[in-house]
Amino acid sequence: MPEEAHQQLQCLCQHLHLLAELSQPEILNPDHLILPRAGLTHCFNQLAEAADRIVAGAAFRSV
Repeated sequence: MPEEAHQQLQCLCQHLHLLAELSQPEILNPDHLILPRAGLTHCFNQLAEAADRIVAGAAFRSV
């Protein structure tokens, strides 16, 4: 896997961990930021598009 793709995957993973934390019920983290469902939807769509670009780039390079 190219270094750039690896770095992009690491960034994607960090973003997913952050969203998982922000998505926890308020009772588990009462002091954390609460994102509305529409905001989470937008974030997950952006991350899915980033994953698509990473996969497409890695697949293109390996051919």
